[in-house]
Amino acid sequence: MTNIFGDMQAIIDGAFAETGVITPREREQYTSGANDSVRPGATVFGVYTSTPGSEGVGGPSSKERDGVTALTSEAGEFWITAARAAALGYEIKRGDRIQLTDRAGAPKYTIAAIQDTSQGDRNLLLIKEHGT
Repeated sequence: MTNIFGDMQAIIDGAFAETGVITPREREQYTSGANDSVRPGATVFGVYTSTPGSEGVGGPSSKERDGVTALTSEAGEFWITAARAAALGYEIKRGDRIQLTDRAGAPKYTIAAIQDTSQGDRNLLLIKEHGT
C-alpha cells in the first residue's frame, strides 16, 4: 500500500524543495559564533519562502505620518519536515547558518528563531547575512 503523505511530500519536493547547507555555530551573544566542533555541518532539503515588508521609523508611541521614512525588509523562512530534521542527529539552534546553494549567489542566512509545528516540522526564521 502506498503512503499518500509520502507521495505528497515527493510532489512538494519536486516542485519547491531547495538544498540548504546547515553550518552549526557556537552561541555568542552579540556576534556570529565560531563553527561548532561537536555538531557537524549537513545538507538538508526544505522549502524557502520570503515576504517583503516595510516598517515606519518612529517606534511604538509615534503615529503614522505621511512622508516619514520607512525601512523595507524581507522575512525569510525555511521549512524542514520532521523526518529530515530528525535525520540530522542533532537539534538545529538559533544562531546556526544555512546557505541556500540552489539560489543565485548561494546566499547565507543566520537562523534567528525556530518554530515547531504541531506535526514536528521545523520552520527556521532567517536573517540574511551581510555581503551575501
